[in-house]
Amino acid sequence: MRDFEEILKKYYESKSMPDERIEYLLSESGGRAKTSFVEYFAYAAIAVVLVFFSVIIYNSVQNRDLTGRVVAEIAMNHNKRLSVDVVTSDYRTLGEKMDKLDFPIRVPDQSFLDNYELIGGRYCSILGYFAAQLKVRSRKDGRILTLYVTKLNPELAKLYPDSYHHDNTEIRLWETDGILYGLASDFNPD
Repeated sequence: MRDFEEILKKYYESKSMPDERIEYLLSESGGRAKTSFVEYFAYAAIAVVLVFFSVIIYNSVQNRDLTGRVVAEIAMNHNKRLSVDVVTSDYRTLGEKMDKLDFPIRVPDQSFLDNYELIGGRYCSILGYFAAQLKVRSRKDGRILTLYVTKLNPELAKLYPDSYHHDNTEIRLWETDGILYGLASDFNPD
């Protein structure tokens, strides 16, 4: 085995590129064998830009995935049609009865109160974060919807507030005064 290694080493040591070929290659490259500082700087700048955009794209994909998981969880829980543990039409009373929550249960805004009547609520979670699951009735058509309420934390703050359709359920996510809301209703193509 040692002889084979010696033979192989001698064979490759005997091989070399002719001087004319070396000169030709150097002339084709502009006679430069070394990369200049400007080229290194340009390569570094391109690398920084690529890393920057990669991080942005990665974070965007992660946030979209997070939003998708929240939307899927809300749709799944809405479709379970669980009953409420606390029956009341008053948000203040519901907040007092659901005293384990570390955030207030309040009406998202006046237009929500004008459009939906509170039926009651129960404890639940969104991605493992403590939340309230409220049943509301549409004043317009009597449909029962589910309103999810939880405190906005750094992870949930990455969600994309918008309207979504998942598993024959429409979900609208929004944030008001540090509280995340998710309103789920059965899909109605009208």
